[in-house]
Amino acid sequence: MTTNRSNSDQPPKSVRPRSSPVWLRLLVLVIFVTGVVLSARYIPRLISLTGALLDDYGIAAAGLYVIVMAAGIVVLPLSSLPLIPVAAAAWGVWLGGTLSALGWWIGAMIAFLVARSLGRPALVRIVGAETLHRWEARVPTRIGFLSVILMRIILPVEIPSYVLGLTRAISFRQYAIATAIGIAPFAYGMVAMGDALAAGAWVQLIIIGGAGAVVAGGVYVVYRRITRR
Repeated sequence: MTTNRSNSDQPPKSVRPRSSPVWLRLLVLVIFVTGVVLSARYIPRLISLTGALLDDYGIAAAGLYVIVMAAGIVVLPLSSLPLIPVAAAAWGVWLGGTLSALGWWIGAMIAFLVARSLGRPALVRIVGAETLHRWEARVPTRIGFLSVILMRIILPVEIPSYVLGLTRAISFRQYAIATAIGIAPFAYGMVAMGDALAAGAWVQLIIIGGAGAVVAGGVYVVYRRITRR
C-alpha cells in the first residue's frame, strides 16, 4: 500500500542566493568612482590636519589609528577605508600598511571571538539575519588554513570574520595566523593605492589597482577550486 507524502514531509529545496541586478552594480560603481574623485579634493585637507596631529602626539596618533581600524571591523557599518590615504601620507606605505594590517587583524580577532562565544542568535542581532545568511552561503562548510588565507585576500574582513567564528572547522590559532598572512598583502596594496591617490598619481593608482585586480582574480580561482573539493 502506497501513501502520498504531504508537502510538509518533503525536504525543503535549497534556495540559491540571488545575484544583484545589473543596475545596482552600476550604481555602486558610479558611487565608488564619485567617492574617489571627491576624495582627491578633500583628502589633502584631512592629511594636513593629520600631520599636525602627528607632530603633537606621534605614537599616540598611531595607536589611535590602529584602534579605529579595528573598530571598522567590529562595529558595522563603520568603515575605516577613508583613512587609508591619510595613513599613507602620514607614515608611508610600509609603516602605514603595517598599522592598517595590525588594526584589521585585531578587529578580525575580536569579531571571531564574539561570534564563537555568543553564538548565532547574538550575531543575527549584530549583522542581521539576511546578511548573515548570505555570507554563510559564501563561506564553505569545510574550510581550512589555506582557505582562510585566500579568503582574506579576496573578501572583505568584516562579516566573514563573524561567520568564521561560528564554524568549528578551524581553531582560533589557525584562524589568527591565516588572517595575519592573508590581510598583509591586502593592507599594503590598499595603502599603496592610498598613497597614489593622496599624491594625485592617477597612472600609478590605475597600475596598482589593475595589478591587484589580476592577483585577486587568480586567488579567487584557486580559492574556488580548493573549497569545491
